[in-house]
Amino acid sequence: MSVGSVFRNRITTFIDKYGSTAVIIPQTIGEGTRGGYEGKSETAGTSVSTKAIPSKYIFSKGGETIGRLEEGTLDLTFCYDETINKDSDITWQGDTYDIIEIHNRYLQDVKVAIQVTIKRKL
Repeated sequence: MSVGSVFRNRITTFIDKYGSTAVIIPQTIGEGTRGGYEGKSETAGTSVSTKAIPSKYIFSKGGETIGRLEEGTLDLTFCYDETINKDSDITWQGDTYDIIEIHNRYLQDVKVAIQVTIKRKL
């Protein structure tokens, strides 16, 4: 078993054991009518309940989080096999968030986790 596979299994076990519930809500974005002058509409799909953990608990080096976040944003780490797209919403600890960025994290060409940057919906 490669180092990447071992690391992926450890991250998956850690998220399953210590993660909090996150609900992924797929959204279908409809174009506004009248040439786009009306607002876009969102239609929620079937939600999926899973677990996630703040990325700072997994991807940190010497106590410092990798990267910088804007105020009001949060990085969550999901298991490598979740299906997440940028149009989805995420409900985390009672608040609903928009997805800003999605990054697949790899170690030795093995996908070990999905890191998602989210921002609270207004």
